[in-house]
Amino acid sequence: MKFLRRFGLPLYWLFFAAFAALQGGYPGFDPYDEYVGYQWGAVVTVWVVLALAVAILHRIIDPKNYTLSSPRFGKAFGFSVLLIVIFFALFENSKVPPVLGVPMFFAIVTAVVTLIFGIAEAISNEFRK
Repeated sequence: MKFLRRFGLPLYWLFFAAFAALQGGYPGFDPYDEYVGYQWGAVVTVWVVLALAVAILHRIIDPKNYTLSSPRFGKAFGFSVLLIVIFFALFENSKVPPVLGVPMFFAIVTAVVTLIFGIAEAISNEFRK
């Protein structure tokens, strides 16, 4: 459990960074897609955006101080819903390259994961009483 508390969020970022690197090879809807190369700029931008989001999640959840964390998972869920709204507003166009859809996928997975962990933590706290 200590390993997960210490390295869980960096590994979470690494998973989505690898997914963004994989998606960087696809140009999206472009009539001249044979001329579009690997999108390094978009991939690095997505890596930075994901790193900022994971840093904010780390600050909200604070895995080193893990007692009474169900309110923090609620705040993390709210943050991920905010990310969903922001990323949908930015990348709702279907003609963008797939690498720009990775932050939205990150936000949706984060919302589901924080909701599940928050509910599990709340149930666990009720049984401890």
